[in-house]
Amino acid sequence: MISADTANSILIGLVSGVLTATLLWFLNRFWNDTVIPKYESHVYKGLNIQGTWELVDGPDDDGSWAQHEVMSLKQIAHRLSGTATLVPKPDLNSETISLDVSGDISDRFVSLTFRSPIKNRLSYSVLLLEIVGDGNILRGSTAMYDVGKEVISSHEVEYVRKK
Repeated sequence: MISADTANSILIGLVSGVLTATLLWFLNRFWNDTVIPKYESHVYKGLNIQGTWELVDGPDDDGSWAQHEVMSLKQIAHRLSGTATLVPKPDLNSETISLDVSGDISDRFVSLTFRSPIKNRLSYSVLLLEIVGDGNILRGSTAMYDVGKEVISSHEVEYVRKK
């Protein structure tokens, strides 16, 4: 049989362990989500491509895409995140699609991945872009899974920063 003092010591040890673990978890989240990004943003000396980018017409037979695409990027140091919205042409029987964007920037090269936030929807694209000129053009290639044709395809792409 355990004495009351021993049981009390065990209970105090368990409660203090749980509280310490919780405090350390919150401190870790604060450090990783607030302190480090602010420090990296302050120290980062590279290009800033945060903002809204619009896809320039491209690979269809008539020189245009089957949809209008606008990408909104947030940048913390070299890390990029955001969303891309694909609005189909009016004559297509398709819906507007929103995709999550993640990636990074190194020197003048940008690597992005587009994924659907809806887990039961197949949508995946990878882009490698170069920052051209004064930083208002992203030009490169995309590789993506074309759901309509059921094939992986690649295209040249160019995005222009919206004012």
